[in-house]
Amino acid sequence: MGLEIGMALHQDARLNGYTPYVYVATALLTMYGKFGRLVEAEDIFHNLSEPTIVSWTAMLSAFVEQGGYGKKVGALVHSYASCGSMADAYAVFDELVQPNVVAWSGCMAGCAGDGNSTASLGMLEAMRLSGISPNDVTFTSVLSACSHSGLATEGLEYFDSLGKDYGIDRELKHYVYMTDLLGRAGNFNKLEDILNRMPMKPNLTIWLCLLGMSLRHGNAELGKQAFIHATNLEPRERVSYILMSNIYAESASEMTILGRVEDSWP
Repeated sequence: MGLEIGMALHQDARLNGYTPYVYVATALLTMYGKFGRLVEAEDIFHNLSEPTIVSWTAMLSAFVEQGGYGKKVGALVHSYASCGSMADAYAVFDELVQPNVVAWSGCMAGCAGDGNSTASLGMLEAMRLSGISPNDVTFTSVLSACSHSGLATEGLEYFDSLGKDYGIDRELKHYVYMTDLLGRAGNFNKLEDILNRMPMKPNLTIWLCLLGMSLRHGNAELGKQAFIHATNLEPRERVSYILMSNIYAESASEMTILGRVEDSWP
């Protein structure tokens, strides 16, 4: 009887154009959640143009009340973390009896993005101890954490363990993070070795990242190589030309300074 009344109110709200309002939609998805009608609740939620913390919590409560932890409760954790709302992400995570790999990876990604790489890597160890095997998304978070903290040695170890210990195929996103990590550290020899052994061709993101790191470390020769590859892939990408121009400008400035020093020698 209660569900029928709720559905009638939903129909009335739809006819009068009230369903786009967050407070109306939140009340409806809460109602559907309590009656176990998760399909209807999700439909309302996904039609919200800007879900609020209240609507996210209502959707989470619907899943929890119906035992729908699994992957969906883990998208919720990841969504909170992606928005930088780590307090909410932790609150959801702590409510999970058995967090799955999606929930673990979501929290790890949030910690890495929040600059708390220590917490992110610590969660990886806790995840392993709980018996959950990391997947490719997990290692994306791990490599991101290493990159943010400049942990080149640890990042290389995690990168090697993907295939060796877990049988996970390395994807382009993993190579992007390794380019950023090793580029920041200035370890271009190791980076070149990794890129040469890639099973796929480097994409524009990798070449632009390498261009940026070449500028950062004043490596004009490597920057030139990255520029050629980047412009071959996307000739109209302005960033490539801007970075290469800055690399040449830095090189010219260094040569000018060196020339002045040499001229001052007795």
